[in-house]
Amino acid sequence: MNVRMLTILLLTILTFFSWLAACSSREEAAPEPPSDPRPEGAHEDEEKPVEYPTYRGPRNPYTNEPADGENISRRPILVIMDNHSQARPQLGLARADLVFEVMAEGGFTRLLTVFLGSAPEEVGPIRSARPYHLDLVQSLDAVLVHCGASPEGYRQIESREMAVFNDLWGAEGFYRDQREGVSFEHTLFASLSEIREAMDEREMEHVEGPESIWNFSRGAGSGPEWDEADLLRVNYPGYAGYTVEYHFAGDRGVYLRYIGDRPHSDAAGDQISVANVLVVQVPAWPKPGDTEGRLNMDMFAGGDGKLVSGGKVRDIQWQMEPHSPMRFTGADGEDVHLREGTTWVQIVPPDSKVHTERGEDDEER
Repeated sequence: MNVRMLTILLLTILTFFSWLAACSSREEAAPEPPSDPRPEGAHEDEEKPVEYPTYRGPRNPYTNEPADGENISRRPILVIMDNHSQARPQLGLARADLVFEVMAEGGFTRLLTVFLGSAPEEVGPIRSARPYHLDLVQSLDAVLVHCGASPEGYRQIESREMAVFNDLWGAEGFYRDQREGVSFEHTLFASLSEIREAMDEREMEHVEGPESIWNFSRGAGSGPEWDEADLLRVNYPGYAGYTVEYHFAGDRGVYLRYIGDRPHSDAAGDQISVANVLVVQVPAWPKPGDTEGRLNMDMFAGGDGKLVSGGKVRDIQWQMEPHSPMRFTGADGEDVHLREGTTWVQIVPPDSKVHTERGEDDEER
């Protein structure tokens, strides 16, 4: 190889390495992307908005809670439940969807318990019906479960052609559980599953279940018409000296029921908890010539009342037409809204004392 060709080869090699060095320099000088100002790993823990799916399935028409469609596509059962001291604790009471507490003679009350959704297997003790009970049964188109009735009650059951399961008529599903120290009249119970089977056999069921009877809202309890109410106390007239109280449990958003100063629990040990309490004043007077002291009550009179819900109370008006549910309205005539959950309706004579506590202030009427 001569000197000229060697020189050309060396120049070519030098040019090649100079080009490589230039490319490497340009890569190192390329600008870096802007850094994330957040601390390292912060983006991994960043909370994202939680989207809750909207429930569009079937709801219990008495509580507005999500429900099994098969359970609520049935006819409701209304049980006349005993509330004498010997009858407590009652069986299945805490699982009722709706309860009407109504006076009987002597200042005692009966609990008209409505079961539709996730009903218990057994309920009781069970007692007799009165004519004004029948108005509430028909307002829900329910099947009545009872043990006997007053003479007028029997006449109206037959004249109204009501669907009933009466132990004294030999109906299916009843049994006695004689407990020590408990009088015989407080020992009758019933199996709801056996009654459901008999309803199918008698073709008492509906093709479709009942519709929602009231308006429900999660925001119930807000507005200028509401006041604070951590306690509701209802004193029923009569020699029994019967008082019921509801204490608001703010952490659960429900009222816990007491009879006097004792928690009212069912046989399973569950204290009765209630989302809404409606107190309605219904005209009541002694039945003329009745030696047992029975009452007449006008369930279609309408009148004043109170709604207690979510730690608040407001005044309401109530109305009821035959074969239609009770309706509850505010001063503007619009239907009030209830919270989702179990409702108890305290039906009281006008001379009952209804007391609510509003923090440091009290109201009594």
